[in-house]
Amino acid sequence: MNVAVVTTLAVLQGQDAGGRKENQRLKDALERQGATVRCIAWDGPEQEWRGIDALVVRTTWNYHLHVNAFRAFIERRVSQGCQCFNAAKLLTWNLDKRYLNDLDVAGIPVVPTRYLLHTDTLAELMLPDEWLSQPVVVKPTVSASAHDTLRFDTGRQLLDSAELVRLHRQHDVMIQPFQRHIADGEVSLVAIGGKLLHAVRKVPADGDFRVQGAYGGRVVEYLPDEEDHALVKAVMAALPETPAYARVDIVDDNEGHRALMELELIEPQLFLDRFPDSAEALARYVVNA
Repeated sequence: MNVAVVTTLAVLQGQDAGGRKENQRLKDALERQGATVRCIAWDGPEQEWRGIDALVVRTTWNYHLHVNAFRAFIERRVSQGCQCFNAAKLLTWNLDKRYLNDLDVAGIPVVPTRYLLHTDTLAELMLPDEWLSQPVVVKPTVSASAHDTLRFDTGRQLLDSAELVRLHRQHDVMIQPFQRHIADGEVSLVAIGGKLLHAVRKVPADGDFRVQGAYGGRVVEYLPDEEDHALVKAVMAALPETPAYARVDIVDDNEGHRALMELELIEPQLFLDRFPDSAEALARYVVNA
């Protein structure tokens, strides 16, 4: 089995040590399962893909900046007979965060969200009255790593802002009430083959709300409980097929209940360097699929 661990040129060129470590951990695990493995950039030369039977999309951390090209890349690989992990239909569904609406309809507790499409007018954006006087967060529906994610003191301030005009001119956008418990951290529940295997808590720097390391966030230990396992099971059941890997990001909402922030099926950091057994489990899933 000839497997590609899919990354970016930037990671291959040494610009992200975390990405290289994540890729190497999975590559080593796949090789222990008997696969022939190469790390290949999705945005690199086309000839690199000759002879590849399967691909595991991992550290494609720039896909949101080139979403149409990334979608075409997935379609091209599938049309050439590559087995795709995660499955192409899961990846393309997960590209746009409006998937949260599908999960909400399926009964998953999701942070309340309103959408403003690029084709809508600003006048069509209707926020609940209570959002007008409380903090809100806005970001593109296609985004990653907190790119263009902004916090406003009130929904009314957002509606009057030039930043909303700019974002709407460039993107479909989504608005959510700011979740104040994010100060305590966002929990990432990592499922391999549909089963929760490990978890971490990502804590933002003092005075910030973004949990990514680029903004000073840090990762601490977290032991999942029965409620976490039940939530992951419910999310997996809401999908059309079981993903090889998934990261279920949750937060305690403003009412104190656990709610889904995002379901990451494309390129989430899985913290495989901290949990090598999960890397082995993912490798076995891929090779035996």
